[in-house]
Amino acid sequence: MNIARPASPAGNGVFPIRKTIKVFTMNRKKCFFLLFVLLLLFQQSALAVHANYENKDFPQSSCDSAKTVTQKTDCFTDYAVSHHIFYWGNTVYGVNANGPIEEGFSAAYKTMPGNVNIANSYAASLIRNGHAAQGIEQYQANFAKFGDFHSGFTAWSLIRADAKTSDERNSAAPELYQQLLRHYPNKTKKFTQILASADRLLQDSALINFDIPDVKNPGRYHAIVVLGFQLDKQGNPQEPLVGIMNRALDVARAYPDSKIIVTGGVPRNNRVEAEVMYDFLISHGIDKSRIIPEVLSYDTVQNASYVAMIMRSFNIREATIVTRAGHIRRGTALMQNATHRYVPWPVAINSVAWKDAAYKTIAEAKAPPKPGSGDYKSTYRDVLRIYQQEYPGFIN
Repeated sequence: MNIARPASPAGNGVFPIRKTIKVFTMNRKKCFFLLFVLLLLFQQSALAVHANYENKDFPQSSCDSAKTVTQKTDCFTDYAVSHHIFYWGNTVYGVNANGPIEEGFSAAYKTMPGNVNIANSYAASLIRNGHAAQGIEQYQANFAKFGDFHSGFTAWSLIRADAKTSDERNSAAPELYQQLLRHYPNKTKKFTQILASADRLLQDSALINFDIPDVKNPGRYHAIVVLGFQLDKQGNPQEPLVGIMNRALDVARAYPDSKIIVTGGVPRNNRVEAEVMYDFLISHGIDKSRIIPEVLSYDTVQNASYVAMIMRSFNIREATIVTRAGHIRRGTALMQNATHRYVPWPVAINSVAWKDAAYKTIAEAKAPPKPGSGDYKSTYRDVLRIYQQEYPGFIN
């Protein structure tokens, strides 16, 4: 399996580079952009090597031959990490094989229970694999044992996310929260405010828009950010991505001078989402010089982080997120936090949605999620991942 190739002589790839020889005649701004594209090409090649490596079979039984506790533990954590991204074995397809990740970190925790990063990664793997109660219990045990902020606040955030009413949410796990305030007052207050901001977005009934929004300063300081949807196994866009691309085309035509950032780097049959969106837009008359492909991300957290870095590089002050309605709330929360972290100036964020086929009406699509639902849990988890690794010391 390979990741998307650089442009062929026929011009079918995502990155045309035939004019590289003219770099010395370009002005500074164009030269900077070319270097940025070349850097992405090198990183894309590195990802291809990584994906090919992960395609090799790596059974956990291979760790049995390790001679020392440290070697065995390292083997178990490698087994977990190797199943996090791009594992393409006979029984697993796609991203995040949660069962093997839990198996690896569970085994590592048994061999080295005194390592805080392994203990918290094991707790995270339990949550990812659907064992929420056990994962929360493990985080709480880690906090009692190590006293670290990561385990304590993550446990509290998970309990808060499960609250069924606003009163329950505001009074979640009071004893644990008081311990966090006592030992980590500044960090606790900071991250509590971050989650409260996510709450407001999740509860905002006006957040989902289907009309193209007004932009204060369209053009060089405005970017259209397209958050996609995974390709099928043949590398073709599925229905949600087709809908998203058509909405993005509408916005691109409404703001003809604005840049367009297309996102997504998970390969399917030698193609990635960003490439598919790039090809779609230029095939419908959008000037390719407007389009900035972000091809390194595996999920929305990385979408937001890499896009924020692109915004900083291109002096973006306002962004319009285009994605499906069911993804707008989490996508907006992540983009807001990523720009706060990586961009040294405020970025105004608005959005336009494609209505998922799962919603029967626009009113249903606009309705805020129920408290305690999966939307709260995934949004809390991913917002925290903007600032700290989900599997600390290993992977995010």
